[in-house]
This record gives sequence, C-alpha cells and structure tokens, in this order.
Amino acid sequence: MSVACKNESYSNVNVLLLPSPPTFDYPATKNIWDYLRILCRHAFVGIRDNNFAFIFSKDLNPCYKIKLTKGIIGKIINNIRLLEVAHLQKVDVVLLHQQLFDPLSLLLAKVILRKKILFFVGASRFQIFKINSTSGLFTFSELLNDILNYILIYFFQILLSDEIILVTNRFYQTEPLLSFFKFKTCVAYDIPSKSFFDEMKPQRNVMKRKNIVCYIGSARFIKGFHVFINAARLLSSENNLQFLVIGEHNKCEPQHLNEYLNLEEVKKRFKNIQFVGRIPHSALVDYLRNAKLLVLPSFSEGLPAAVVEAMACGTPVLATPVGAICDLIKDRQTGSILQENSPTYVSERMLRILAENELLQTISKKSSEFVRDFFSFEKSLAIWRKILHEI
Repeated sequence: MSVACKNESYSNVNVLLLPSPPTFDYPATKNIWDYLRILCRHAFVGIRDNNFAFIFSKDLNPCYKIKLTKGIIGKIINNIRLLEVAHLQKVDVVLLHQQLFDPLSLLLAKVILRKKILFFVGASRFQIFKINSTSGLFTFSELLNDILNYILIYFFQILLSDEIILVTNRFYQTEPLLSFFKFKTCVAYDIPSKSFFDEMKPQRNVMKRKNIVCYIGSARFIKGFHVFINAARLLSSENNLQFLVIGEHNKCEPQHLNEYLNLEEVKKRFKNIQFVGRIPHSALVDYLRNAKLLVLPSFSEGLPAAVVEAMACGTPVLATPVGAICDLIKDRQTGSILQENSPTYVSERMLRILAENELLQTISKKSSEFVRDFFSFEKSLAIWRKILHEI
C-alpha cells in the first residue's frame, strides 16, 4: 500500500475502527478515534446499541445504520454487512480494537475484499482462561465457551491479522500463541487523549486527603473484585477507613461471584464499603483526586486506564505485577506492588502503606511525574503514524 504523509495525515489510508465494547463511553475508543481522525484521510467507526449498528465518519455524522440480527448466525451477518459498508467506503484497513470477529467475516475481509487487518490485543486471553479454569467459580459451559472462542476465533484472528498491536511485550510470557507471531507484533497504547493530563492532575496533597481506598473496575473474578471486597470486609472495624467500589457491580463474572460474596449482605452490613456504581468518566477524576489509595488486585491485566489515571492524579496505586502494570509501577517509587492476591495479605498491605506518610508523598509525586514522561499524546500519535505507514 502506498502511503503519503502531508500535514500529519496519511492521505491514502482509510480506516474502519471496530471497538469492543462498541461504544464511545469507553475512553480508549475515543482516544484511538482521535488518533485516526488526525492520521487518516477518511476514518470510520462502528458503534452499536442493542438493536442497531451505526457507522460514523470523521465528523461523527452517521453514514449508515444497520439493523442487527440476533443469534450466532446473526452476528456473522452483522459483521458481513459492516464489511460491505467498509468496501463501499473504500476502506483500506479494518482496526479491531479488542474486538473478536468470526472466521468467515475475517476471510471475507482479508481474502475477498483485500483489506488489511489490525488487531489491538488488550489482554492475555490464555492467562485469563487459565486463571478462570482453576478458580472453581466458572461452570463447565462457561469454560467450554472460552475454549471455543480461543481456538476458533482468537487464534484465527491472530493468524489472519497483518499487524498485532500489544500494550506490553510482557504478553509474550503469558500468551504463548503470540510468540509464534513476533514478526508482526508491535507495542502501542490507546491512551492518552490530547487533553488527558489537563484533566487528570493532582489538586490536593495526598496527606490532606481522607483515608479513602478505591477499587475501579468491573465485578469480575479476573480483576480481583472479590479480593478487594473481602479485604475491605476484614478492615470493617477500622472506623477511619472508607472503601469505594466504582464500576458496574450488579453483573458479576462469573454469575456465581455475586452469591459467593453475598453482595446484598455486604451492602447492608458494612457501612464503610460504598458501592458507587458506574459513573461517567468525567466524574471519575474527582474521586481519584480525593482518594488516598487505588487498589487493583488483578490476576491478569493489559494496560488498566484506572492505574494511569490514578498516577496522573497523584493517587498512590497498590496493584499486582501483571500485564503493563509492571512497566509503570516500580515498588515504593511510582507505586506499591502486591506479591499475592489473598484478602488477608491485601488488607495488611493497605494498612501498612496508609501508615507510611513519607512513602505516600514520595509515590504521589514520582508517579505523577513518571506517567507524564512515559505517556504523551504526541508519542502515541507518532507510534500509530508509524503503524499505519508500515502496514
């Protein structure tokens, strides 16, 4: 593909972005979209609700509206119709941002329509399956579905993609499949936005904040949601501590997690554990600026936006060394590392770090400085420019 660069735009590249989740509520989708709008001659994005898929152009005007068909066959039909629109709009590249496409649609895009496929991998699916299968909380049908998705869809997508984009090279250690395709992988980020560091910045000295400990994320086993809840329960007698659970908590994964934790009982009995629920991303910054600690006891991660956002706000992070977290947190410098995921250990580490005032101040200052140096809109833009130029 011949590519020309003029005024920071690649005039010969048209890209269709298909994100997962397929909504602009997800900040990473907005960030990638901003990069593409600058770098591409024409950029399109596919957004879905329960009934329709909408294709938006660069100016966010809807170009097409597709009524979605239900069921497994329906998903294939929907994907084919999206590709039909892409072909009509003379799209050169289909960017699957954490989105899995069925093999038939991928073959159509790659072989028949001659589209280039970019696959952005945001998590280690093999590691997630491995951890889920040993948890004892997932049903056989749930695990079987994960296996089939991995073998029949994920593997096929890795195979057919022209370029595989990772958030960290550490995925080679947890995703054996990627080791065979190093020749077509690179590292890029879906963060930050152009205004990220203007919005995410410290406003209060960490020592002037109340003892508020946050968990930000979904109610998933792999995220260590149950670890945080149980650790908070162990510290329920600590009257000066408040725990905030921010994110969707009514839909647990697996479903048995709700019963295992008895969340309704937790809400009634433990007054210092507050379930904030899902909030607009614009409101998140106020919670982070007022929190003294963000805890993320995940079993597997990619590049969690909550960690980057907390560090930018000068909020110390206590997290497990998984995924790209290892690239960001240097223990007792830019954050604090959890060596295990047991609730007892996590609760002890929370108390210990909250008692070390000097350490909290050091982490708050160094973490905010580090992310501003490590990430920038210009750096991310340059990486994506190189990817689009070389594909």
